[in-house]
Amino acid sequence: MGKNGKDFGQEEEMNTEPGKHIVFGPYRLDQEQGQLWRDEQTVALQPKPLAVLQYLAQRPGQIVGSKELLKSVWAGVYVTKAVVKECLRAIRGALDSGRKQLTAIGIDGMGGVRQKSRNDR
Repeated sequence: MGKNGKDFGQEEEMNTEPGKHIVFGPYRLDQEQGQLWRDEQTVALQPKPLAVLQYLAQRPGQIVGSKELLKSVWAGVYVTKAVVKECLRAIRGALDSGRKQLTAIGIDGMGGVRQKSRNDR
């Protein structure tokens, strides 16, 4: 239960202001502390997958290409596109833990990724 008496993600607007929490489904991403929560439990996620999740969560419904993620999350560091796939796998593993299927992250046919908005099915 959130501070406002609602379950996290229950009919709340997605807040993406710097230093705020981003709420999606039962998850809350604390941008100040760099911590992901599911209800009242912390969700273990390494720094780079957490940074990718935050980048996507700040752009709900938008398709973000692998090149954009590499440029933004790994600025100035040479890495291959495979690290993006590894981060997405880690994010899905953290979000899916104990659940059959959670579709918070979508992948389009061109290799772009996005955090699905509330209206996506």
